[in-house]
Amino acid sequence: MIHVDDMEIDLLVTGTQKGLEAPPGLGIIALSEGAGKRSSLAAAGPSRGTWI
Repeated sequence: MIHVDDMEIDLLVTGTQKGLEAPPGLGIIALSEGAGKRSSLAAAGPSRGTWI
């Protein structure tokens, strides 16, 4: 387990493996509250994927 708040990580990106029983190539992204606010202030560019 990664304690992103304690380590002050703003952005965490990882990929799935067999242990999650998820489709290969699935990416998981976690944003801190501050990173989310900064990204909403950035100029909108072309979409590069699906955000959930």
